[in-house]
Amino acid sequence: MPDHDLTLSDLQDRVRERAAAYLTIHSEVESPAALAAAIGLIPDRQWAEGDPRGRLRRPAPNSVVEYESGLSEEHSPTDHAAALVARLRPYCERIRALTAAEGTWGVVDIVEHAGFATEWFANTEAWVEPEDLHALAEMGVALRFDAYVAAPDEA
Repeated sequence: MPDHDLTLSDLQDRVRERAAAYLTIHSEVESPAALAAAIGLIPDRQWAEGDPRGRLRRPAPNSVVEYESGLSEEHSPTDHAAALVARLRPYCERIRALTAAEGTWGVVDIVEHAGFATEWFANTEAWVEPEDLHALAEMGVALRFDAYVAAPDEA
């Protein structure tokens, strides 16, 4: 049975956060090599349509290149978002050319994992500066925030 009578100090000691931010470019038309060449930046990860993906190893529905922020997971979601945009800013026009093409789209994910919460202690936050939002809009990519907060008995 989980202990719900913890102090704020106990909770702060047990919260384990990790975060990430990454851009994923999907294409129903281009190969990962063609996507990477069009952007001009070697991706951190890539896979082709049909490659086994995920826990269930199902075939990928499309080709993908993925770019990470470059920060370790201990940094905040805000730091990850800023670092990712700074890394990709020189490639804005090239990314936009890809995302404007038929069958190709991009998504920036900002992700946070919090390892413990109760009904009175569950907060997650990410801040994206206006100039960084503008750069993402210029790239023609969607922005998605994902927060995963574990229940007290899962920590």
